[in-house]
Amino acid sequence: MEITKSHFGPEGYRDCYGNYVDEMFMEDASHPLYQNQKDLKCLPIPDLKQTCQKYLKTVEPHLTKEELSRTSNAVSTFLAPGGMGEKLQTRLLQRQRERPNSSWLIEWWNKWGYLEVRDPVVVNVSYFFHLADGPLPIHRNQAVRAAVLLRPLLQFRNSVASGQLQGSMVRGAPLDMTAFKYVFNACRIPQRGQDCYRIYEPALNHHVCVLRNNKFYTVGILDSAGKVLSETELARKFQDIIDSAGTVESPIGVLTSWDRDNWADARQQLLADGNKGALRAIESSICMVCLDNFPVMSREQMAKNLWHGDGRNRFYDKSIQLIVAENGAAGLLMEHSMADGYPATIYADHMLKSERANAASGQIPSVPTPGAAALPFKVEFHVTKSTLNSIDLAAQAFDDLTGKHDVRVLAFQGFGSDLIKDLKVSPDAFCQMAIQLAYYKMTGTTRPTYEATMMLPFRHGRTETTRSVSNESRRFCEAAHVADLTNSSERKELAAMLKAACAAHVKYTQEASAGNGIDRHLLGLRFLRQPGEAASLFDDPAYSKSSRWVISTSTLSNEFFDGWGWGEVVPDGIGVAYTLKRASLQFNVAARKDVDAHLMKPQSMCHLIEHSLLQMRLILETDLPAPRARL
Repeated sequence: MEITKSHFGPEGYRDCYGNYVDEMFMEDASHPLYQNQKDLKCLPIPDLKQTCQKYLKTVEPHLTKEELSRTSNAVSTFLAPGGMGEKLQTRLLQRQRERPNSSWLIEWWNKWGYLEVRDPVVVNVSYFFHLADGPLPIHRNQAVRAAVLLRPLLQFRNSVASGQLQGSMVRGAPLDMTAFKYVFNACRIPQRGQDCYRIYEPALNHHVCVLRNNKFYTVGILDSAGKVLSETELARKFQDIIDSAGTVESPIGVLTSWDRDNWADARQQLLADGNKGALRAIESSICMVCLDNFPVMSREQMAKNLWHGDGRNRFYDKSIQLIVAENGAAGLLMEHSMADGYPATIYADHMLKSERANAASGQIPSVPTPGAAALPFKVEFHVTKSTLNSIDLAAQAFDDLTGKHDVRVLAFQGFGSDLIKDLKVSPDAFCQMAIQLAYYKMTGTTRPTYEATMMLPFRHGRTETTRSVSNESRRFCEAAHVADLTNSSERKELAAMLKAACAAHVKYTQEASAGNGIDRHLLGLRFLRQPGEAASLFDDPAYSKSSRWVISTSTLSNEFFDGWGWGEVVPDGIGVAYTLKRASLQFNVAARKDVDAHLMKPQSMCHLIEHSLLQMRLILETDLPAPRARL
């Protein structure tokens, strides 16, 4: 059974408020996409003492001896028999029992982490993928590149809507597929206090929305036989839009970059002015296709254009925006509230592999000739003085926000994951230590570092935190920063320190991915604390200090991604997204310009990460096998 009208209200959509349970009835276990859902375990609640012991170990690198002593006493008080820790754990276990088919965390997480956040989604929430350039010269044509990327995305969408997409497995274990239903024909809807997330009936909405020169157009994607249009037909429609779009128009889309309460008010004004149909055409579309009116010539320019762009030729609430520059450079911008990056990595990989397979087999669309074959359908808005004023204010706020930010790209070609494996360490842990060492070189200290760990082996799982800073990583950074690498005995000691730091990181990641991390557990306990209740662990300054993520990181592996990223999570922090490839590594570093501006954080971090990668290879390279001569 496909997702049908019976799953939606009389207006053909469903508003979601953060609890995945509310949409579980859409999951048909007879279909491949959801057939393994029943086999998934629910997110566990770790032993309280185990979590507290692990917590003490993770805060130690950030505390003085006196602070650590105070924190140890606070943890002991928290763990005392009959104490607050025991009471909160009992409440959390009860919450888990009340949600036997879901996660005790998910509703909290989706609301507190996303839908209740009032900051703009641009910079603060959304994340982007830079897709590698197309393999053929024709892919530098904007309309063609948009078509060859969009068509496999549409086919992927159809397999999700029908439930025929095969559910994912990792090492023989199924992953949770819940998030896929929130990906297509979906849009975040601003509301004062808390947003909702709206999903539309796929069977009634076979169109994409195209943006060109701040103007919206709808494009039907099915032919008369109900099949997805060919690449040539899609390219023709995109070229028609490019040819007829004319000059730029007042940017309705910039309203979606505003803080959520102001945007909620502006959207209500649009509705009051008779724009319900126009908004629905955009929000119900399968995805957004943004055809920018300029070329992009570098990775850093592309990163900035994907991360935020100029704010005008975008609609940031859409779940997916396919962004294509005039020279065919392309990427994706995703709204983050109801789904993490895993579904996006799957469909983006499908898009790129299809593009290359079609190119190799000779399935190449022709370049559309100038001159529109048919006028595209333009979405018309009735814009009043009030809305024009809101657009001006939103644009000013956007320019101020993005003007304070910078993103830099390190495309490191020295080596990749293959060589790191030869060094007998985890590539991910190696990169994490390079980030730690780079930050230490820049600031002379370490700071709490978050690496997102996927929790999809659990029903309705999203992410857990891997705390990357350990006693082992701090010892390595302190020693490597002042090391004499010409001294063989010193290099040997450093190699042992680096391997110990990498091993500690791998161990923590494995525990976190098995449901034994500490941050989600502690968060759940904290949410159940009632007003006026003292909780020594949370009242101790070490808790807020150790969970204030000055360095926020995440990784993926894909040979066809040319970078990805998001913003920092605290004002003085940095966001580091890195990509593991067999022969290369890529780091996208984002931060504010107006905090510690003298450090030039993104630029400095990219330089120091590269320096650290080379230094760490030198430390470990004595373990590499001897090179073999070749004729």
